[in-house]
Amino acid sequence: MKRIVVSLAIIFLTVTAIWGGPYRLEKSLSIPDAYFFTPALSSPRYALFGYVSKARPTPEEIAAERKRIRRILDSAVKREYGSWKKYGEAMKEAGKEAAARAASEEPAWARTLMPPSLIEEAVPLLMKGALMWAMAHSEARTEPFGNVGETGIVLLDAEGRYTKIPLGIDQPVLSLDISPDGRFAAALCDMSVEDEKGRLHTAGRICLVDTKTKKVLLQRIYANACGEVRFSPDGRRLAFLLRDPATWERMAIRFIDLRSGRLEKGAILFEGADASESFYGRKRRIPHFRFADGGRLVALFSSRGKGVLCFDARSLRRLSLLKGSGPRFAAAKSHPWIFDERGRLRRCGDGATLFALKLPRDVFHEIPEAVFFREDKNLMAVDRMGC
Repeated sequence: MKRIVVSLAIIFLTVTAIWGGPYRLEKSLSIPDAYFFTPALSSPRYALFGYVSKARPTPEEIAAERKRIRRILDSAVKREYGSWKKYGEAMKEAGKEAAARAASEEPAWARTLMPPSLIEEAVPLLMKGALMWAMAHSEARTEPFGNVGETGIVLLDAEGRYTKIPLGIDQPVLSLDISPDGRFAAALCDMSVEDEKGRLHTAGRICLVDTKTKKVLLQRIYANACGEVRFSPDGRRLAFLLRDPATWERMAIRFIDLRSGRLEKGAILFEGADASESFYGRKRRIPHFRFADGGRLVALFSSRGKGVLCFDARSLRRLSLLKGSGPRFAAAKSHPWIFDERGRLRRCGDGATLFALKLPRDVFHEIPEAVFFREDKNLMAVDRMGC
């Protein structure tokens, strides 16, 4: 079969003068069978790109991918329960034990997103039915394989050496992150398919990659996983986002313990906003959640509360609601602070405003971009006028 080669070109620039001086081309790389697909991510040691290859996979490659997905799911069930039969029995028992408490404590939309039979179960599966579609169900109207081709990530070091790491077939990368020490990279790939009635079955595969060996260390497939993977500041946990397939504003954050590879119990449930915005032709994605205070806090925007919610990252207990703060905010690394789009430095916990910039009350003077640096002793912010 003839393959079409599509290349991803990466350009290195060298700054020849510090203050606005000219740039010169240092190096240009062409990576065969890799087409840039997701936003790039960089760290002090590496850059990371998601890619899609337009080369159509062979029937043998498609068959091998189906087997690989089934092995991932089978091994997860066997590790936790011993067999699919025992898994089903355990789910029924867990449902009896948890349904009453979940029904009385959780709202209806939360029960839809996190079924009572699974709320207290530390399993790498949320809904068996959706995961069966991830294994290329024969009745899927949209064939999940063969439309795009190989997908994965390109890992690039500071010297310009790159490694292409395939992660699947027709599973585009949605989100990327690099651990604080640079040792691991995480990628969330989309495995969603559409059935014969036009219903979307959302599923995602999370892969943990060793940046030294360039090997995939851990793979997990989750129903409803649809965006954002993020390492905790200590690098021991990986957080990811789930969304209710019926109402996508309803979301949950869950955590994987990277030492054991297990899904942690509990979730942060909230109703969020769209993760993208466009302002006078400038488009960008807005993170749904951020870690703060050394990883002890999780901050996120709540569309229901119309403000930023702060949670304890371990107990998942809600701490405070900072009303009036929108989805565009910066979180301090070592302090329980956020800096919101109205120019206010606010403290999670008691919700106190530590200081506020005197900004005109118009959209042009909102602050869509801000970052803490120098151990949170300094902060840089840019308003919509580029000032």
